Amino acid sequence: MTTWKHDELQLPTSFRVKIAGSEGQYETTTQDPQYDLSHFILESVDRLMGFHYVNVTAVQEGHESNSVISQTFTFDILKTADITCKLDFPPVNMTVKDLEATVKFSNPIQFYKVLKRYSDDFDFTILQGDMEFNERCRADQMTCGRDFLLPEKQEQHCVRLRGEMTISGAVGSVLFRETELICAHEQTGPGKSQL
Repeated sequence: MTTWKHDELQLPTSFRVKIAGSEGQYETTTQDPQYDLSHFILESVDRLMGFHYVNVTAVQEGHESNSVISQTFTFDILKTADITCKLDFPPVNMTVKDLEATVKFSNPIQFYKVLKRYSDDFDFTILQGDMEFNERCRADQMTCGRDFLLPEKQEQHCVRLRGEMTISGAVGSVLFRETELICAHEQTGPGKSQL
């Protein structure tokens, strides 16, 4: 998603949005001060791993403003650009029972359906205090996760996750934004979910 600021004027304003870069360009018009770029970026592995910029021009009753050009950006951690973008994790669930924690989430390769074409595996790390648990989730798995033992009983246990996806046919990879704290309280009573 790209957003921009504009003065609230009385006249109706439209915005010409041009996405351009190493793998072609796309142009559209919108009335909103934002535009979702994902359909363009996620159309091919070359676009996902390419570098891009956005050019926005305000149009009001046939008059155009000066264009504003964004910084360059890419999802490829090895490409040189002003901004390296990261994907967001799908929603994450954590449960704790008898000092055994379970962390589960939809496989990002399944969640971001277009990524099925680009990756075989998703690597992620669960960060819990001083501990790190590294895992790999295959493309055919619907759910990713891990069970692990906690070092001590606490009122609340929290983790963070980070991830990386190697892209088939490309040299680089795509990072996933580290999650905020994901917390769970100790469950009491019978029952524990299994992966």
